[in-house]
Amino acid sequence: MLNRFANPILFLLMLLACTAVPAADRVFAQLHQRVWNTEHGLPQTSVVDITQDPAGYIWVATEGGLARYDGNQFQVFNAQNTELLRNPLLRSLHTTAAGELLIGSSDKLIRYQQQEFQELTLDGRSVGSVEAMAENSQGQVFIAAEQLLVWQQGQLSVLPVPGRPVSSLLAEGDRLWLGGPGYLALWQNGEYQLVADMPQAGWLITEMVSTASGLLLATPQGLWQYQHGQLSPAQQQIADEVLLLFQQQDNLWVATYQELRQYRGQQLLSVTDLRQHSKLGWLVSAFESREGFLWFGSKTHGLLRFRADATTNYGVASDLPDPYVWALQEAGNELLVGYNGGLAAFDGERFTSKVAPALLSHHVVYSLFREADGTIWAGTRRGLNKISADYQQVQRFSALDHIQINGIAQRRDGSIWVATFDGLYRILPHSDQPELMTPSLGLPANRFRIILTDSQDRLWLGTPNGAYVWDGLQLKKISDPRLDGVYVTFITELADGRILLGTLQHGFAFEDGQGGWQHITPEQGLPSNDVIYLAETDRGLIIANFNGVYRLSSAVLTGGELQARIIIDDIGPEAGVDGLRCCNGAGNSKGALWQGKVYLPSLNGLVSVDLAGLSDQVPVPQVLLEEIKVGQTSWPLAQPLVIDQQSRDLVFSFTAPAYYRPRTLLFRYRLNGYDQQWTTVNDRRQAFYTNLPAGEFSFEVQARYQGEGEWSAIVSQPLQIKARWYEQYWFYVLLVLLALLVIYGSYRLRLQRLARLQQQLERMVTERTQELNQANQQLAQLNQRLQLLSVTDALTGLHNRHYLQQVLDAILARARRQQRPLLCLLLDLDNFKQVNDLLGHQAGDAVLQQLAALLKRLLRQSDHLIRWGGEEFLIIQEQQDEPLAFLGRLMQAIAEEPWTVKGELPFSISCSVGVVQYPLPDNSSWTWTQALALADKALYQVKTHGKAGWLMLTPVAKATAAQSWLQQDVLQLLQSGGFSYVGSSLVSQQLQQELASAGQ
Repeated sequence: MLNRFANPILFLLMLLACTAVPAADRVFAQLHQRVWNTEHGLPQTSVVDITQDPAGYIWVATEGGLARYDGNQFQVFNAQNTELLRNPLLRSLHTTAAGELLIGSSDKLIRYQQQEFQELTLDGRSVGSVEAMAENSQGQVFIAAEQLLVWQQGQLSVLPVPGRPVSSLLAEGDRLWLGGPGYLALWQNGEYQLVADMPQAGWLITEMVSTASGLLLATPQGLWQYQHGQLSPAQQQIADEVLLLFQQQDNLWVATYQELRQYRGQQLLSVTDLRQHSKLGWLVSAFESREGFLWFGSKTHGLLRFRADATTNYGVASDLPDPYVWALQEAGNELLVGYNGGLAAFDGERFTSKVAPALLSHHVVYSLFREADGTIWAGTRRGLNKISADYQQVQRFSALDHIQINGIAQRRDGSIWVATFDGLYRILPHSDQPELMTPSLGLPANRFRIILTDSQDRLWLGTPNGAYVWDGLQLKKISDPRLDGVYVTFITELADGRILLGTLQHGFAFEDGQGGWQHITPEQGLPSNDVIYLAETDRGLIIANFNGVYRLSSAVLTGGELQARIIIDDIGPEAGVDGLRCCNGAGNSKGALWQGKVYLPSLNGLVSVDLAGLSDQVPVPQVLLEEIKVGQTSWPLAQPLVIDQQSRDLVFSFTAPAYYRPRTLLFRYRLNGYDQQWTTVNDRRQAFYTNLPAGEFSFEVQARYQGEGEWSAIVSQPLQIKARWYEQYWFYVLLVLLALLVIYGSYRLRLQRLARLQQQLERMVTERTQELNQANQQLAQLNQRLQLLSVTDALTGLHNRHYLQQVLDAILARARRQQRPLLCLLLDLDNFKQVNDLLGHQAGDAVLQQLAALLKRLLRQSDHLIRWGGEEFLIIQEQQDEPLAFLGRLMQAIAEEPWTVKGELPFSISCSVGVVQYPLPDNSSWTWTQALALADKALYQVKTHGKAGWLMLTPVAKATAAQSWLQQDVLQLLQSGGFSYVGSSLVSQQLQQELASAGQ
């Protein structure tokens, strides 16, 4: 209902949030298509015009009547329910700046406003067939009918122009262009000018658009242009009859009977052969809605909607012979794709076949793995294949030809491990014989869905009955009770080294860092039960399941709020018509993060999710209250609605216009003053109430998208139901008086007893309150002491790791705000094990306590000193000194300290220090955890090359992929040119010698 749209600004913001990528930014083949015709409720398949009103409804003019669409259902207006539409042949639609809907038919002009249709006449006469309408910036609506008319401020008048037929209008600033049979004219400043005359028979302007270089004109003789005062065929060289000419932002759409062309400026972006598309037909109208969707009206196939988002589908049109894709593997500049036709490579746009299916053990490639030297392992539905890096040699393993290969992994010793539904196999280097490992490892399971080797060279196995891990010596089943018996479909190692397990029907779980598992389940708000692939990206966690893809904030891995954003929704009644049939399969290689996009296999080719195109805004639907029925009568909405008739059966009809995923809308409503709780519904967009009592109520309704977002603002309709005689106030007063007379006697007898009981109860409450206050004071004191103990190391009195977890965010925030990097030092006592071995642990504890006291003396109050573990300490300086000077003082103080055990040891007590600055001066992409790992790597270099020194490593700007750099040793980092260093003299000398030796 138009007049119920109370907040157009909020609605506009909602629309902007719904679409991350405007349709104008994509070529036609990459747009997601949806088609509606008479099967879905359209009155007729010939859609001649489309518009959108301020409430968000899409209006469709057909040759069989008018339809209003909210994304859920069409409401049809024709001769059966609207007298003014007895002639269903409509010609044009226009929504005015004032919010009116103007409808042009073959014999009249109609206005729709506030749920009412009204014919607009000229001196009491119908205006005749309305061919076109256009509105200028002053709110004047020009109407091409039997005469050229103007609608302004509720008045219809005739424009004084020559009586030539007008078939097309274009308002451009204060200019109005008029096109008709054989001519082009201009109306400006109250004057008419004939600018071009074309005597050619049959030449007619049907549509016009304005471009930077002039006017483009659609005619039966092709596309023409008016430029520099001259009329000529357009540069686009389209000679066929132009049925559609539409300007959409930077895009120009031109449709003929045979093809649809898309231009950006003079550049031809795409050509679509309409004869090859069974769902397009002849395109005769177009519209861009506020959501950024592109709408086409077909002469033969109904209403079409095209949208773009962060996803793109690459299938048969991109040279993939078969659309069923099962496995993906990153391979440098290309993406390997396993599908029903063997092995292909994808370059970002097109597919190229790499291995013919006849050369493989089976034509369906189900899993992939690529070694560092380029060797490819391809698991199929029936067997395993080893493919050379140049794709010229294919080796099959006949012993596995009967088995589906679910996953492939490699350990550091070069052995290949193969997960199947018939056991776990190993292939040693230089061996051609798969070895069944299930019995020798003591695995109770024989069906393996996924396999992973982590950074510690541990082997993780996912089965239909939980997960296992093998460290090379011992096999252990993950003993978490919520994972026992669960189908594990996905395993990955997170950036911080923790393992994450995805499951079927139970969400996912990840290591909590304390020996247990943290679970994220559908009950906590996951949009789907299943996880078949998860990518950890800088835009959050991208999670694929059998019904689509969604995104979670990475904060969920550290205890943050679970906030889901739907990316692909392939569930429910719209999955087959507005989805991508994603995602496909379970096991290894069921997704890939490549070139800034997440790629996923589907039953309709390859699906990509462009991380840069994802929107962080949450779509919030705008609810509209459409109708209230009392009994069988529709009542106009009023503030408030007063009902005084006998019937108290009410039906409230509501909706929320949405043209993507409308079936995932959830509504909740209540009759405030009557309902105690909200009632939640999905497809049913009505609320029914029968035999309501008298009183004042307010009907309230909200909406949200299933699986994401918050409830929308409440839309309310106050109403009053007048009371019947026996519901009047005086009647209830009389009943109350009679009841009071009956109970008065007994009330007097019980009054004194109740007073005594009340006094006794008050005494008891006072006593219990005093006891409770004392207990609360004792509990507060104990909690305060427990909090202090939880962040303090018992031996040294220093802060512990738990303290850093509590203050790290604040430390990093201050560093960013002050634009001053932190100085982070990892300090480790040298030869501390020998101190314990020679003098005992009591002496070792004394050394640690003495070192803690020394460090306290060296540091300022603003510095953070933490016992990191064992003999290792972490120092964080917020107001840092010059690093080299501080490190010199530190090393000197340790060397000069009068250690209590100095005379009892055959060596001097010293320490090794690894140093970094954070945020890293020339590289802001490193996280705190990665920077700390870099300091630990520097510490390890000092410990293994002489000890008693320090080393500071700094990545330069090009060292952005932190995880891959951290897998290298210090010498490799420095040789790469991606890191610089500063160290104590002996450490620097040794590094220079090693670098010089490595360079020879």
